[in-house]
Amino acid sequence: MAKKIYALYRTDKWHTSASSELLVVAGSIRRCCKVAKDDGATKEQIKDLRGYYHQSQCTDETDYEYDIVEYTLNESLID
Repeated sequence: MAKKIYALYRTDKWHTSASSELLVVAGSIRRCCKVAKDDGATKEQIKDLRGYYHQSQCTDETDYEYDIVEYTLNESLID
């Protein structure tokens, strides 16, 4: 059986790998959004994270973006 997990990253506006900072690995997008909000994400960025692509954009208040990446784990490898 496979299990989905979500990783929340904070990145620069170009999403360069060097700028990616892992903030949390969570069991839901909702939890990732909570961590982003606690980290200073705007309401607009949280709305973007909940959208189809799970990626925010810079705003007038921030010069960074958030990105949620979905991973599927094979549970037999976890046990």
